[in-house]
Amino acid sequence: MLAPVDGLLYILGDCYQPFIRKKMSKGTYVIKSYQLLHFTLPRFSITYFYINTFMKHFFTFLFVVASITAFAQARRIKHAGNTFDVYIATPQKDNIQTYWKNHRGEKLISLTNLKKNVEQKGKELVFATNAGIYLEDNSPQGLYVENGKELRPLDTKKKKSNANFYMQPNGVFLLTKTGAKVVVTEEYKTYKSQTVYATQSGPMLVINGKINSIFRKGSANNGYIRSGVGINDKGEVVFAISNGPSNFYDFATLFRDILRCDNALYLDGAICRSYIPSLKRLQLGGNFGAMIGVTK
Repeated sequence: MLAPVDGLLYILGDCYQPFIRKKMSKGTYVIKSYQLLHFTLPRFSITYFYINTFMKHFFTFLFVVASITAFAQARRIKHAGNTFDVYIATPQKDNIQTYWKNHRGEKLISLTNLKKNVEQKGKELVFATNAGIYLEDNSPQGLYVENGKELRPLDTKKKKSNANFYMQPNGVFLLTKTGAKVVVTEEYKTYKSQTVYATQSGPMLVINGKINSIFRKGSANNGYIRSGVGINDKGEVVFAISNGPSNFYDFATLFRDILRCDNALYLDGAICRSYIPSLKRLQLGGNFGAMIGVTK
């Protein structure tokens, strides 16, 4: 009979190989189970029984931890008589970026095409949403930066318009090599040289911990759902989309009071969509300009 350690390795390789391969191949703990298949141990020995029991509990524990982690990243929240789907990404660990065109220069336009595009590169799309306002030709309105290249210029015009984009102040969601920011448009110049990805939209929902002063509590929601992005007190990127009509004031208080974001930016409404498979929110399709995705 082999030593208990050898038996443990045997069970890892033989009994839990499918679990390891399917559930943990992209996690923190990666075990090359194919290297463990050379170990043998009598199946009805007492050593086998105890080690097998231990490993069942051990992997159950890992599964629960993984589930809690997934829940921490994506969850459904009740607020102001509505529910909101929230996804939280960490710039230092997660691959967050903006998308507009594929490698052939063709506009992606839909979340379906975005998903296909990242999968063709061997990646998994774990979150996606449309990023801000766009023009009739599916070009982003205002600033758009991808891979450090400014493909659309910053729009600093201040029009008297009912269009959400020009409600003041509007702002920019940007990613640098070290983190993420949501800033009012006038402050973007401070971060321009560091920006790797960026999209402009409007209006700002929360500015330095204060609700945008143009919003009114109890105002009409006009029947529109809302989507937005903020940066919380941990420096994480927080995406949210309402599941029912929401006014700007309630949506802003979600970011400030519940999600702890001192700065947050409205992305889109009415036609906005979010793909969050961990919440079984599988919205694809759409007809958009720029999009934001998180991949593994």
